[in-house]
Amino acid sequence: MPAVDASSWLPREGAFTLILAPVSSALYLVTPERGRDDGFGGIVTLQWIAAGRYQVTLTDDAWIDVVQDERRLSVLASVRRTDCPGIRLSLQVELDSKPLTLQFGGAEVRRLGITVLRSP
Repeated sequence: MPAVDASSWLPREGAFTLILAPVSSALYLVTPERGRDDGFGGIVTLQWIAAGRYQVTLTDDAWIDVVQDERRLSVLASVRRTDCPGIRLSLQVELDSKPLTLQFGGAEVRRLGITVLRSP
């Protein structure tokens, strides 16, 4: 998976690794729902995404806020796993055809694997 630094822009959905920074230095688009916490965090923005339902999956523990139009979106479904290596959290959201920002924090790892894929 390609690795990108926190606060990066990506052209579209897919799989990537986000290089996180200490949460104390992260600049969030909207105030995080869970506060800043300790650990590592950051943001990534997908410049173009088609409208529809998407699944966002994380390889390690972290909190996530899904943001469009400078507002936090509601999560339709989520699953936290401890029995599957490489998958810790998976959630589904309904997105508009607008830039999408994902905000992360509370991670204990510096490299967070992320996939953003359209649900069938």
